[in-house]
Amino acid sequence: MMENMSMSVNQLLQCAASQIEVIRESEVYRTYLKDSPVLSAAAAIVLGVLSLPALTFLSFIIVLCLLTFMGFLFIEGTLITFGVIVTAGILFFIGTFVASF
Repeated sequence: MMENMSMSVNQLLQCAASQIEVIRESEVYRTYLKDSPVLSAAAAIVLGVLSLPALTFLSFIIVLCLLTFMGFLFIEGTLITFGVIVTAGILFFIGTFVASF
C-alpha cells in the first residue's frame, strides 16, 4: 500500500513539474509576443477566426435550449390554465346543482 502511495506521489510530482515547464514556456511566448506586436495581432486574428465555428455552435445550442424551455413553459401554462378552467367549471356546476335542492 505504501508503495502505491509513493508511486502516486511520484506521478503527482512529475505532473506538477510538467505543468511548471508549460508555465515557463508560456512566459517565453508572452515576452516574444510583447516584442513583436504584428505577430501577436496575427495570432489574435487567427485565434478569433478559428473560434468562430465553436462560438456559433455554442450560441446556437444556448438559444435552442432557451427556446425549448420557453416552449415548455408556454405549453405547461396552457395545460394548467385549461385544467383550472375545466375544474372550476365542474365545481361550479356541482355547486349549483347542490345549491338548487
